[in-house]
Amino acid sequence: MHRKGMLGGSLLGLLLSLGLAVSVPVQADPDFDPEGGICQIFKAEKRWFKAARRSARKWGIPVPVLMAVIHQESRFDGKAKPPRRAKSSARGYPQAKKETWKWYIKATGNRGADRDKFKDAVDFVGWYLSMARTRNGVSADAVDQLYLAYHEGHGGYARETWRKKPWLREVALRVASRSRLYAGQLEQCD
Repeated sequence: MHRKGMLGGSLLGLLLSLGLAVSVPVQADPDFDPEGGICQIFKAEKRWFKAARRSARKWGIPVPVLMAVIHQESRFDGKAKPPRRAKSSARGYPQAKKETWKWYIKATGNRGADRDKFKDAVDFVGWYLSMARTRNGVSADAVDQLYLAYHEGHGGYARETWRKKPWLREVALRVASRSRLYAGQLEQCD
């Protein structure tokens, strides 16, 4: 009896530790802090700056805007998913829905793109926000409006669905604020 209890406890301990190992954030760098500054983020994840800069040049959306959107969507967790109660196919850094991701792949020809790879995610965010500029006439400087178009979709933004969601307007203002913060910090990075 005692041995069975120990075995059961060991098995439970093993399963719990495996579960914890799976739930650890993608970033293994101890310097990585999603709430930290942009310089700290790019120092911890060295390839991210190059990927973000490439997306910014390609799509005309500034690096701080791209990073602020990804921060809001996933806190830079490539394995992020919506809460269980939310029935959504959104996944990865950009929290892109499956159909929107397929549209991105078809439109850009980026066939190997994956929502949990940062370089693909930041390119997606740049592409989608660029489409918001084209389809919805949103200025690249109107970060709160870009985020509303990102969250609600181009059609939802055009229908002004966000007006019925005061909480979302607050989130969009926080994204704009974080973008300004990142822009100031980026000038100071070494």
